[in-house]
Amino acid sequence: MRITRKAAAAVSIAAAGALALTACSDSGSDDTTDDSGINTETSVNIAWNQPFYSYNQNSITGNATANSVITYLTKAGFNYYDQELNLVPDESFGTYEKTSDDPLTIEYTFADTAKWSDGVAVSPTDFLLEWAAQSGTFNNVEAEYDDEGNISNQDALDAGVYFDAASPCAPP
Repeated sequence: MRITRKAAAAVSIAAAGALALTACSDSGSDDTTDDSGINTETSVNIAWNQPFYSYNQNSITGNATANSVITYLTKAGFNYYDQELNLVPDESFGTYEKTSDDPLTIEYTFADTAKWSDGVAVSPTDFLLEWAAQSGTFNNVEAEYDDEGNISNQDALDAGVYFDAASPCAPP
């Protein structure tokens, strides 16, 4: 079946119109709306040109736009970008303050509301594990690749410690 440009444009216009009308409709109940006016009993479907395949966008295999878009929309952190692309602190997750320039020292404080999806509070241990995974300091084996770019030592990786970090930090 061949879709012409006019047909595709018509479908796109109809879909955009349906979205606009949906956004303008009243949910009928104020008790399901949060402070920002978003109905908390609704869901959002996101389409992208590649399927989501890894929640770990900081790994070599998961570092892709398809994953980053979804994880950015579903994860919390110390700041986020607003509609005008300004970096905005998210104090519902926590706060941070530079306490020294030499050596550079940042003090992080987690909010009581910073919790994982299972309800466990986010803690400094989580920060330490993030650093350990991204630094490569604790890797005791590295991936080896064949001429086609496929990992050739998977058994060694499975037996050892290999965090697969996309952007390793320098060890302290």
